[in-house]
Amino acid sequence: MRIARDRDRDRDRDRDNKKKGRRCRVERVSSRTARSGEPYAFESGVIRLDASDLAKWRTAYPALSLEAELLSLSEWAGRPENRAKWFNAVQGALTKRQREHGLAVERVKAEGAARAHGPPARQPSAYVP
Repeated sequence: MRIARDRDRDRDRDRDNKKKGRRCRVERVSSRTARSGEPYAFESGVIRLDASDLAKWRTAYPALSLEAELLSLSEWAGRPENRAKWFNAVQGALTKRQREHGLAVERVKAEGAARAHGPPARQPSAYVP
């Protein structure tokens, strides 16, 4: 958000200087680097993660294919209502998907246990009228 605000401010300053006939050179922060100056480890739409955040999310969401989930969430996170707080919104969506995955695994285990200890399946009848 800070980068976008700075970019807008610089664009307005350039426009004002152009109207007044002045030229100035403004150094802009590249959108391809994180605050630390290193390139982003993941970037898709508004979702931009440096290596440390990506590593934290990998450990927090081990059951998910993180890059695939982030790609699927990038359009949703770019909507105007989610754009300002995309980090928390995406983190909440990933938490929900991790929880759903855990519940699905538990359901499959319970169904398998019920089949293993349940009554035997009925055999088809060989009776032909």
